[in-house]
Amino acid sequence: MILPVILDIDDMTWFSADHHFGHRSVLKFDRRPYADLDEMERDLVMKHNATVPPNGATVIFLGDVVYPKGDRETDWRDIVRSLHGDRKILLAGNHDASLEKRFSKVFDAVLPEGVPLTVRLRGREVRCVHSPENLCKRIYPGFDDLPSGYADVLLTLEYGNERIEGEWLCGHVHTVFRKLGSIVNVGVDAWDYAPVSVADAFALLDDSRIGIPGRKGFDGDFGEAG
Repeated sequence: MILPVILDIDDMTWFSADHHFGHRSVLKFDRRPYADLDEMERDLVMKHNATVPPNGATVIFLGDVVYPKGDRETDWRDIVRSLHGDRKILLAGNHDASLEKRFSKVFDAVLPEGVPLTVRLRGREVRCVHSPENLCKRIYPGFDDLPSGYADVLLTLEYGNERIEGEWLCGHVHTVFRKLGSIVNVGVDAWDYAPVSVADAFALLDDSRIGIPGRKGFDGDFGEAG
């Protein structure tokens, strides 16, 4: 399937990112409220399927669904197949980009890491990327070495937010923020481990608040976990 640069969506669309299936260490990095990896994976699937209806839905995943170098082998193909969504679209993240060809068997369309997708709903266009570091490159096109840690990304975005054009949905930042200016994080850590509907994501873009934390009481400064 060849995915257009601009994808027309409808109200039966959900977004999600950063599940990290197969990654035990993410429990520590993001203080996820699970006893072990099995519990985390079961809960992520349960909350996904409780949120997304079994028929008629499109789900757009903004990367890092799978952690291929995880602490144990996870049959991620069965997990992805079990997730509700008649149409599943993936923008590969920094961790799962190496699985791009294998993803084609369980996703209806896959975009390589760093390639932005624009979704359009009733004339409103919003761009989607995995990592907001790609936005940093737009802010600082002359930089060769960009910040990669959570806190560094946050500071860079705060400094350059007024220079970011358009509205964006992203993943990658986990708990750092749910909203920062014209960027909304759709990752599971910021949405109670469930997908977010297009209505809720767009409503947050319309929210007048400049910044909203990804999780109450959590500063997210865990370096390279993203």
